[in-house]
Amino acid sequence: MRYNCPICNHEPIDHFDMSYAVPDGWTLPSKYTWKLCSCGFIWADNDGTQEDYNEYYRKHYQPHIDAHDIHRLQQLASFIFGLVKQDAKIIDFGGGNGTLINMLKDYGFKDVGICNVDDKMTKCDVIIASQVIEHIYNLDETLALFRDNLNDNGIVITELPEAMAYSFRQEPPLLDYYPTHINHFSRSQIEALFTKYGFANVLISGSEYKPTNAPMMRAVFLKDGYQQMFNRVRDHIKKQEPLVMNEPVIVYGLGDLSLYQIARSGLDIKYYIDDAPIYKGVKINGISVKDKIEDNYPIVVFGQRHKQEILEKLKGLNNKVVVL
Repeated sequence: MRYNCPICNHEPIDHFDMSYAVPDGWTLPSKYTWKLCSCGFIWADNDGTQEDYNEYYRKHYQPHIDAHDIHRLQQLASFIFGLVKQDAKIIDFGGGNGTLINMLKDYGFKDVGICNVDDKMTKCDVIIASQVIEHIYNLDETLALFRDNLNDNGIVITELPEAMAYSFRQEPPLLDYYPTHINHFSRSQIEALFTKYGFANVLISGSEYKPTNAPMMRAVFLKDGYQQMFNRVRDHIKKQEPLVMNEPVIVYGLGDLSLYQIARSGLDIKYYIDDAPIYKGVKINGISVKDKIEDNYPIVVFGQRHKQEILEKLKGLNNKVVVL
């Protein structure tokens, strides 16, 4: 059972029921309750388990690859070729008969493989999950599998139907509410699911699956992406050496970088220069902010965004200028 939302664990705010005729001996559930969460996610709640779905895909699922599918997979292979280094180890999760993997081999990728229902996931640099996640009953288990088997800087490339778009087509979207499409993601929900497991969305785009005019989306998620972003900024800040000068100076420009450097520099500052109205009449640690240069002390410019503009204003002065 999946009573609460598989993404945020909130209780549903609405629902409706459907029943399906299931062939004898198949492990697909026959009764479904489609639920809506306040986060926007729509999912199927039934008395099934992940193993019930695995058994169905193991024994009965034989997708028909037609010309439209070939075209879609060719576009995906081309996209991967433009994004991924050819020495990367790639796993196609739920890759079926290997159509996409063979296309990637044609592009020169050599370390490629498939992970289907009974296969063990191995460490890799890229996981492809094309038209798969909408079928997964235990989303948490799958996302943990992705996270634990990706190398550092690894990515997941996923393609799946875009629920918000197809739900507003003119004809009712019954095609997408059937026994194996049990998760209905819009862009914010697929990002929320991956974010739970430390992934950061670095790209998301839309497309159309021509046979059914079904809106699709493609997304790329970076393992530990937000942590990587935070580490990069922190490391950059730690590398900034405080400015040391053996003479009094004027600091020109009071942007964020200036205020950070001023707090840690230990400079002998005679006064500050900034003509922004917010600094009119202001003092910093008892030192005045002025709107013009009054003497020949060296001028320190910490600015980033307005650095060139400040340097233009300083042309023609005899003051020594130090730029950081």
